[in-house]
Amino acid sequence: MKLMRSMMLAAGLMWSAVAAAPAMAQGAAAPSSYTSGTVWTTSRIEIMPGQFENYMDWLKNNWKPNQEFLKAEGWVISYHVLAVNSRREGEPHLILVQQWRDHPTTAQREDLGNRWLARQKSNDRQAATQNGERQVMRRQMGGMEMQELNLK
Repeated sequence: MKLMRSMMLAAGLMWSAVAAAPAMAQGAAAPSSYTSGTVWTTSRIEIMPGQFENYMDWLKNNWKPNQEFLKAEGWVISYHVLAVNSRREGEPHLILVQQWRDHPTTAQREDLGNRWLARQKSNDRQAATQNGERQVMRRQMGGMEMQELNLK
């Protein structure tokens, strides 16, 4: 869970830098031709040989309920599992996508993380162990965070 909290904190810090960049480039007084929209995150996943069905089961039984929890909490708007067609060397098998309403504050992230752990009947150490156990099924290849820009 500390990893999840750290990732959420890093995302928040990245958001601060991204949000400031367009305003600095335009000058503070210049009107903008867009408004900031939702936040999108992606995770690139390589599936280990012979583990595709096992990993899909894990997504269905674990990842999806967690996404539904985030939706019920009002943070995640939508989530998707995308298969990469015509995969080339070095590309993932799957891309997990989340559309977030906004970036949570540090206090909101902490509260959300605690409620998630309580829901899982887990703690930070158990969550980290479970993450490690998934290494036989998949390798995380990184991800991206993007902010939608709505043109006026």
